[in-house]
Amino acid sequence: MPYLLDLFDFDRQILVTKKLEDYLAVASHGQQIMARFVAGVWVNHNKYEFDFTDAAAHLDDSQLGVVVDWLQNPIWP
Repeated sequence: MPYLLDLFDFDRQILVTKKLEDYLAVASHGQQIMARFVAGVWVNHNKYEFDFTDAAAHLDDSQLGVVVDWLQNPIWP
């Protein structure tokens, strides 16, 4: 999901909350779901309200595959 890379400051190892909030305001629904997923993994908390049922209903196979792959082999930043 290279389109989400701008939401992070990798030098400081942080999620840039303002960028995430701005992105969520304009992204497509599927992109919002993926951003919420990645942000939740990053902060190790469901602060951004990722919803599995919403993901299952709206993500395409590629996006859903990212979530399933992570569930099967979770890694934490």
